[in-house]
Amino acid sequence: MPTYYVEGKTLQSDEKNLRQKEILEMAGYSPEAYYLVSESGTEYRQPDDQVPIAEGEKFSVKPHREIIGGDVIHYEVNGERQRTNISPVALKIILMNAGREAGVDPNDLQNYRLENIATGDRYNDPDELVPVREGDKFVAIYTGSTPVA
Repeated sequence: MPTYYVEGKTLQSDEKNLRQKEILEMAGYSPEAYYLVSESGTEYRQPDDQVPIAEGEKFSVKPHREIIGGDVIHYEVNGERQRTNISPVALKIILMNAGREAGVDPNDLQNYRLENIATGDRYNDPDELVPVREGDKFVAIYTGSTPVA
């Protein structure tokens, strides 16, 4: 029976995989308000995500940040000011809105990842939802191949 840890709390399971929801609930967290991050940085954001359980695995818990139609949220991408009144926002929308002013090629969005400078959260999938809150600063990083001169 492997022992694993969620925010320092010791838990055990006979299963090799558990749903994200089960892990959060066993650790005393609401799956509606929080998501799970493995020690390697893998994020499990959906309640039905299958999470592999290994002996000694350590997980951290982070809050979901959802705002719909509220106040305007100001944030930056590569130093360029952006704003939205919805959070989370699809990665491709953030990159498209940042555009060339932020050094992002709108015709090549699938080759960028976004990183939140404060939290270290990384977003790679263009359809992934990115939580955005007031004052967040993001770096858009090109991950495609670069031409050789």
